[in-house]
Amino acid sequence: MLYKLLNKLGMFDGQKEIGSEDKAKIKKMVEFINIVDSGGFQTLGAPDHFSKSDRTLLGLNRFLRFDALWDYFQNTNGNFTRELDDNELKRLGLIYKDNKGKTINRQKQQRKVIDSSMEKIQELEKGGFVIDTKFGKIIIDIDSKLGGGAYAAQSIGAGYLKWESKTNTLFLFVDRELPKDLFNYGTRVRKKLWVMAAGEGKTELSLKEIIERLGGQIVPGSKLEEYLK
Repeated sequence: MLYKLLNKLGMFDGQKEIGSEDKAKIKKMVEFINIVDSGGFQTLGAPDHFSKSDRTLLGLNRFLRFDALWDYFQNTNGNFTRELDDNELKRLGLIYKDNKGKTINRQKQQRKVIDSSMEKIQELEKGGFVIDTKFGKIIIDIDSKLGGGAYAAQSIGAGYLKWESKTNTLFLFVDRELPKDLFNYGTRVRKKLWVMAAGEGKTELSLKEIIERLGGQIVPGSKLEEYLK
């Protein structure tokens, strides 16, 4: 269905004929798009991938134009976790000069996200913001301080709870099925995510009460315990 839609939109214009070989490449590209569309969970955040996501198609997918994506799957075997060299990054438009002559390097941009995320996770662990729950280990990220978000959390085998203190809203991801009645607001998505749409309102629960619902174990004397008082 996705291929038919892309074809109808003229994305493959210029192709005299799409043969069986190209169809196989399109299928691989569609599989990749499906992974990205589902948030890339358990793929982009996999421990053996996140650390090198500054040089892979999967790790840099948010910067890609469709024509560059199609070019990659046309001219390679479609391995989207293979590390790319600088020439390939330039060909895909991930290293380029803007209209002011400034070099834009998406590889370096993502590298900063990776490195800062690992440093932040160490800080959060020391402060007791990485807790054990009935859904496994979860990182508590207050006001979006962890750049890599859920992907960075996944890279250490943890779930992710982002709490926005000004709006009393949250985003939750775990690698286990969440109960449908876990919260009385927001939406459970793909069984493992809990999200709250913008403008929907805010929860009456405090962060402490949310952690209690998750069966979270707060370390006595930790910075997290101090924050929750």
